[in-house]
Amino acid sequence: GLRVGGPVAGDHLPEDAGLLGRGVHVEPVPAFAAALRDARPEDVVVECGIGAEPGTAVLSVVDGTGWSTFDAHAAELVRERDRHTVEIEVPIRTLDDVLDSLGLEGQDIHLLKIDVEGFEAAVVAGANLGRWRPWVLLIEATEPGSTRTTHDTWEPMVLAAGYRFCLFDGLNRFYVHEDHADLQQVLSYPACTFDEPYEQRHQADVRRQLDESRAEVERREESVRTMRTGFEQMTAQHDSLVSGQIRWRNAAVDARAAAAAAIADAADQRRGRDLAEREYRAVSEQVDRVQAELDAIVATVSWRVTSPLRAVRSRRPRGEVSDARPVDARLPVGSTTDTSASGNRPGEADGTGPVASDGPAIGGPQSHALRQRMREAAALLHSTAAADAPDAPALDGDAFDVFAHALEASDAPVLARAWLAHVVATAT
Repeated sequence: GLRVGGPVAGDHLPEDAGLLGRGVHVEPVPAFAAALRDARPEDVVVECGIGAEPGTAVLSVVDGTGWSTFDAHAAELVRERDRHTVEIEVPIRTLDDVLDSLGLEGQDIHLLKIDVEGFEAAVVAGANLGRWRPWVLLIEATEPGSTRTTHDTWEPMVLAAGYRFCLFDGLNRFYVHEDHADLQQVLSYPACTFDEPYEQRHQADVRRQLDESRAEVERREESVRTMRTGFEQMTAQHDSLVSGQIRWRNAAVDARAAAAAAIADAADQRRGRDLAEREYRAVSEQVDRVQAELDAIVATVSWRVTSPLRAVRSRRPRGEVSDARPVDARLPVGSTTDTSASGNRPGEADGTGPVASDGPAIGGPQSHALRQRMREAAALLHSTAAADAPDAPALDGDAFDVFAHALEASDAPVLARAWLAHVVATAT
């Protein structure tokens, strides 16, 4: 193969092609020519042989190697090394003809590399080096696979064209044209420890990639640690909530039992109003204790526990009261009557308000208010009972008896009736 490195006419390459993309490759082996076109589409690939005169020649192709040659002696040396060759006929052009056809007249050619396995003398003979004057010549100078030098057959023509010898590296000889003699010094010493060989640059790339990979691993580990911390916090919150729910359920069971006992006591008013009052107070105190404990567990638990009371209030028929005075006037002094726009007491919507207050003393206006509340509650329970029920509560008679009968006969949930009894007894 022959490589010409340098600018090529604009018709052949994009305007922004870099220095490495401004080259001409002369390659007679079809497979290698195709590979060059694929690997370097920005370069020019000329598929032919280079010789002293145009024509055709037989090329001995050695598969998988760069030893293919037009030189019969070189081909015989290859076959002696047990290499199989295939002979093909290819066109031959001179280097002058190729460069002329590419319009390189007057262009700077920085590098001319000749590697033709023993055919170097013919290539140099077909090139007017004094006309093209490549800055640097790099020419293979040994027989194929051997240390035996062959430059004596072509070097006189190179030196006569104005080139100065710089270096022999054991395989190739380096020359620089006298027009660029300033390059002779840098081209006259072989590779050494002061150079930056490809392997060192490659190792630097590998180290950089390893550092980037290590940084990425550390970022992912930090992300995993953050996720693990969040998961542990969520697990702790879940465990706390489950524990709180268990305590709430236990307290609800106790409250339900206490409410059932309160309903039974309220139904038996013949034992006296004092007994009923004490039982209602006991129920209120138990509910207060349960409510205080649940408030400390979860803020929203209070809202769930008081849902039966809100349901009862929302279902109370408007205007269905037995006393002509306003409702507030019938409640004892000091009881809580303020409501929000939605019908809830202040703080009840968010679970922060009180659930119960101390019950009022029975006597005088307070006793009258208690009876009025009992009748109102009985009317509410009466509205929820079936109209044709045989034990539907009557609304006349003693207030305690009416309310007790209504509690016993209503088909409302037990916990709802317990709350209604608590509201009637405590006016909260």
